[in-house]
Parts: sequence; structure tokens; C-alpha cells
Amino acid sequence: MIDFQKLTHHPQHHGFYRYRTEGFTGDKAYCCTYTLVIKAAIDLADDPSRGDTAYYNFPGVAVVTWDRTLRAVHVEWKSGTNPDYFTECLETGLRVLTEHRGSRWLADCRNLRPIQPSEQIWLDRSWFPRMLSAGLTRMAVVVAKSTIAKRNVEDILGRVSNTSLDVAYFATIDEAARWLIAW
Repeated sequence: MIDFQKLTHHPQHHGFYRYRTEGFTGDKAYCCTYTLVIKAAIDLADDPSRGDTAYYNFPGVAVVTWDRTLRAVHVEWKSGTNPDYFTECLETGLRVLTEHRGSRWLADCRNLRPIQPSEQIWLDRSWFPRMLSAGLTRMAVVVAKSTIAKRNVEDILGRVSNTSLDVAYFATIDEAARWLIAW
């Protein structure tokens, strides 16, 4: 049995707990620190700019919501740099799209950081094939401020080999939302 000592708790991060354990295995001492993140859906109805449920909200990284008006997954990137959060956010979006039997995606990439080569491979080989199988047919992208991130997104979407995915790029959320709704 492992005895855990709770070190910290950050409620603003959906139940972010850090635990530390120390002990001996045979004649070897060990010390490990574990981070446990517990996420829960948060109702952002008090925020007039959203009015939808956040399925993933990690401050400084991204927010994933289901936009009831657009009937679309809405991902707003906040410039997080940790690759684990990048994939976790997109996996959450896939789950939300599947749960709502959706076909639309609004990607607010204005604050997206450049996408690492390993993440691009994962997107190409794993994530996009599963998204297309889940029913994604229309993606509106609000372009990144970073030239590198903008180019990354365009390259990745240019490699999607399914002609049933309509992709369009926009300067604002409003333009992107109008395009998604018009369909």
C-alpha cells in the first residue's frame, strides 16, 4: 500500500491536486510526486460571451465548449505550451463532438502557439481520422496571430485526405460563426 501526502490543491484548475509519496523498495529509497487533475463540466451561463457548458477549461491553455447555437464544438486556444494539454484538449473536443452527434467545429486559433512536429504527426495519423469517423464535416478556423502557428494549421488541414471536410479561415469569431450557421 502506498501512503500519499497531499501537497497542494488548486481549485481554480478543476481539482488540481499534487501528491507526494516516499518509501523504500528493498534497499532503495524512492520519492515520487504525482499530479492528479479532476475535471468537471462547468456551466458558464453567467458569462454572456459563452452561455454554454465548458467540457475542458484549463486556464492559460484552452477552453472547449459545445455551442448550442452553432451546434458545434468551440475550442478557444489560450496559448498553452504543454503538449499533454494540447492533445487532452483535442481529445475532449472529439468526445464532445461524439456526445452531441455534431459535425461542426469552431477553432479559435488566435492565441495558438506553434504546433510541435510530434503533435502534427499525431493529428495526421490519429486525431483527424477519428474526427472524420465521428462525423466532422465542417471546420471554421479563426487564424492564429503567430505566423508559424497559422502555417502549421494550414499545413495540417491541407493534409486531411477526406474531401467531405469543408474548411474555411476567418479573421473573427463572428465571421466563422456565420459561416458555420449558414450551412
